[in-house]
Amino acid sequence: MRKNTPFLIKFTLFFLSILSAMPLQSQYVPAGADEVVSFLPGNGQNSGQTSEYFPKNVLGLPDKSAQYELPATSPEEICSLGFGGEITLSFRGKILVDGPGKDFTIFENAFFSPDFKKIFLEPAVISVSKDGITFVPFPYDPQTLKGCAGLTPIIGDKDPFDPTVSGGDGFDLADIGMDSVRYIRIKDISTLLLNRKHPLYDPIITGFDLDAVVGLHLIPMTVPPIAVTFSNSSATIHSDTDLEINCYSLSGLLYSKQMFSRNSTLYSLDDLPSGVFVLVLRANDNSTSSHYPFVLCP
Repeated sequence: MRKNTPFLIKFTLFFLSILSAMPLQSQYVPAGADEVVSFLPGNGQNSGQTSEYFPKNVLGLPDKSAQYELPATSPEEICSLGFGGEITLSFRGKILVDGPGKDFTIFENAFFSPDFKKIFLEPAVISVSKDGITFVPFPYDPQTLKGCAGLTPIIGDKDPFDPTVSGGDGFDLADIGMDSVRYIRIKDISTLLLNRKHPLYDPIITGFDLDAVVGLHLIPMTVPPIAVTFSNSSATIHSDTDLEINCYSLSGLLYSKQMFSRNSTLYSLDDLPSGVFVLVLRANDNSTSSHYPFVLCP
């Protein structure tokens, strides 16, 4: 059975970078989330949940008036998820990709109290998905809450697209091995802090209050989302549309041409010789295509 050696994996990554890294870099379109996919309110606090304010209050950019010691509190700016509440957002016509540094920022109305000399925080766990069905969570520490959102105050008068000054909590897709996603899910876990034994115990906590979700490395979605994963003997292809799949050698020789229906399917690599190849996946109208280089060893 063929195996990918570390050298050839590096070669493939280098080849991919030549094909796509520079174009993607120039196409980043940072923006606030502009669509609520689902919202399941929790118990307790419900500020900002009525149609008068929601979903407008969680879309776009964070409240410009929010500061380190002065949180956003107006229902026009925030929506309380409630204990155990869960919300999923996305970016219309765009895909969030793994770029340099943090890829998106979650803004919640945490704030620092000079009287108590601590940050009043309300944590949530974050997970992301390519298809809106399977979500991959970011790991977090239930004791320190590291890895959660809702920990860092907003600095509303700073650039919301610069996580080094904007406040909020940033997340890097590379930390969970994701190259791109379309959906971001936020789930409140604030009841952890109602336990007297928790190191961050807070009896007056009311739950996560969402202000905004900002994508830093968004690219226009010019073709339906396609995901390809290679193994030693096959490629698993997932697409939301029908595809024409052509397999070329690096010299341009066409080895196979097949049509595949939407959803997941396996593309066998067993009949190919050793070498460097490119899968060219075209939408059914042949107007656009995606390229996936790979290497087969003896």
